[in-house]
Amino acid sequence: MGKIIKSNTPEQNKFEIISDFKWCMKCGGEVEFEWNGKICIITYRTYGISISEANKQETKKYVKT
Repeated sequence: MGKIIKSNTPEQNKFEIISDFKWCMKCGGEVEFEWNGKICIITYRTYGISISEANKQETKKYVKT
């Protein structure tokens, strides 16, 4: 039988310090957050960091750092 993995609580999903966020990005994490009433996503790619509004490819931007 497979292992049951519980979901994190919203409190467990909050970064406490900036180095937590940086570690998440370096490890290939995907961060979703709300900003100005819009859901946004940040993901790490080998060629930079992708930032976009959720489900709107036309808003995608890539940055090096």
